[in-house]
Amino acid sequence: MDVSTLGIEEDDDQPGSLTDRTWWETNRGTPETVSLADRILALVRSVDSRFSLSYRKHYIGLARDGVVDNIVSCRPRKTHVIVEFRIPRSDELTARLEEAGLVLLEYSTRWGRYRVRLTGEEIAKHESLLLQLIARANGAEALSASRPQRRLALDRPNLPMIEHQRRHLRSRAPISGSLSESRCTIVRT
Repeated sequence: MDVSTLGIEEDDDQPGSLTDRTWWETNRGTPETVSLADRILALVRSVDSRFSLSYRKHYIGLARDGVVDNIVSCRPRKTHVIVEFRIPRSDELTARLEEAGLVLLEYSTRWGRYRVRLTGEEIAKHESLLLQLIARANGAEALSASRPQRRLALDRPNLPMIEHQRRHLRSRAPISGSLSESRCTIVRT
């Protein structure tokens, strides 16, 4: 008789895998580019002092009072750092970032993040704008008090999550039931 132990395999390739500063300095970035994440953290702390860095395998995120809250995340590379701000996309903000001369990467529609490539000089040059982006990612309407800001519609379904749920449910068997945009009914047989 074969006996199998059921459980979850611990795998280093899982997205939430914890790492440390040394891992980032040797495997992905350099001590200089990882220190750029420290400079971004200093800007974040000037908006809200409760944040600290959280080193993950695929990014350096933030924790507020020890709880993950990635309003801003960093991905150090060998010569620069990619900083991601959790802000809904708007044409006005995109134009403003481009006018400022920032190297704007493709907007991450999956995670709802503006992605910017920064060097140490660019962080110093654009500190005021970066503080405004951080404040906005943290929930403050800091970019312009006089202009109305676009907001996410709360009644809109989270389409990427719904699609993820559909794929996940299809991979599990046997299941019967229905899955719609706003409601999910699962019956296991």
